[in-house]
Amino acid sequence: MGFYVLENDGTGRRILNSKKVVLKSGFKTRESVFVESELSPAKSPYIVVPCTFDPQKEGRFKLTTDHGLLKEITPDRDWYELGVHGKWEGASAGGCKNHKTFKKNPHYIINVDTITDKVVVILSQDQKPQFNHIGLYIFNHDDGTDALRASSRDLVAKADFEDGNEAMVVCHLNPGKFVIVPSTFEPNHEAEFFLTIWSNRRILGEGQGIEWHEDGILVNAVTAEDKLALQVKETEKLKEALYQEKEEHHKTIQKIQEKIKDYENSTK
Repeated sequence: MGFYVLENDGTGRRILNSKKVVLKSGFKTRESVFVESELSPAKSPYIVVPCTFDPQKEGRFKLTTDHGLLKEITPDRDWYELGVHGKWEGASAGGCKNHKTFKKNPHYIINVDTITDKVVVILSQDQKPQFNHIGLYIFNHDDGTDALRASSRDLVAKADFEDGNEAMVVCHLNPGKFVIVPSTFEPNHEAEFFLTIWSNRRILGEGQGIEWHEDGILVNAVTAEDKLALQVKETEKLKEALYQEKEEHHKTIQKIQEKIKDYENSTK
């Protein structure tokens, strides 16, 4: 077991960027693991991520610190997740926008109904001895076809190419349709990948035969069970948000009542 310490983007959301790691422990097969270090003052609290070295290793743990308070980040209620598996294979391994074969890359159309505060798009590839340089582009796509224009004037955002297991871009999207193009930097580099989109507003994936997963559920399989599961998830998110709003309102009233009581006591 071990742990990582990351910088926080200030939103309190459970989206972690490997580039933000500022401290990490070694992974040890012992009762406890610790690191002594000084962290620079930051506008937002740091995030500590305890974990096992391998996945699927269950167990209890206790996390302590000599300075500051630890507060768990609960599963975020206002994040929607949309994901899709894909691969660069044969002609579809088109490389980045510098190459004429770029338009042959897999591309994915998304539909945004309302203005988003923040959209996080992550392109990941499996762990391997030598990573491909990977990145992605997001273009406006309002012509109503599946064709990929990919012109510079339609470019909305892009992720820098990374030779690690993921590349990420954070952006805002206005209502409309967009096309996301994941690619390797050089053409003819074959690999499988997974594209994940996180947003505070629900985003819909389009494309015939593309198996989109929404909050872990296959949304292309339009069965009554899938639709019901999505509706239940949305209802639960709304209920939780309303409950939290009610709790915050109650706390505010309590603080006001306490201030009134203190004032009355001070004037007696």
